[in-house]
Amino acid sequence: MEQEAPKKSGGLGKIAIGCGIVVLIVIVLLAVGGWYVYNNARGWMAKGLSSVVNEAVDQSNLPDVQKQAITDRVDHVMQEFADGNITLDQIGQAVNSLEVENLVTAGMAQYIGTAVMDSSSLSDDDKADGRQAMNRLAHGVLENQIDESEIQKVFDAIM
Repeated sequence: MEQEAPKKSGGLGKIAIGCGIVVLIVIVLLAVGGWYVYNNARGWMAKGLSSVVNEAVDQSNLPDVQKQAITDRVDHVMQEFADGNITLDQIGQAVNSLEVENLVTAGMAQYIGTAVMDSSSLSDDDKADGRQAMNRLAHGVLENQIDESEIQKVFDAIM
């Protein structure tokens, strides 16, 4: 009797096994990467939003005390978001609830209090008084303590 030679597995079988292993490794890596992104996305978003807002605050002409207060508040809210205590929708609702007109008015008052006053020929004491008055106006506008018609009278007199 003749002995049969052992059968050799074909090259295609080895390629299929190799490709299967590579696909399995890629799936595992994608799953781990997706899990990592899912667990860290809130923190990344919070850091990004916080740095953008804080940079804008730093570039503003607000007094250092106000800058620090705003920065601290933004950092606190973003940390709450990163910790999962508030949602992105809640942050959006808070931003939408701000009265944009009041912010614009306060911004104009702040601008007049710095840029316009600095270039005027007023004495330093008068400039300081004017800045203080504009800061009070901005505060009153943001707190809804000043009627819109009164605000318009102030800007009409200045412009």
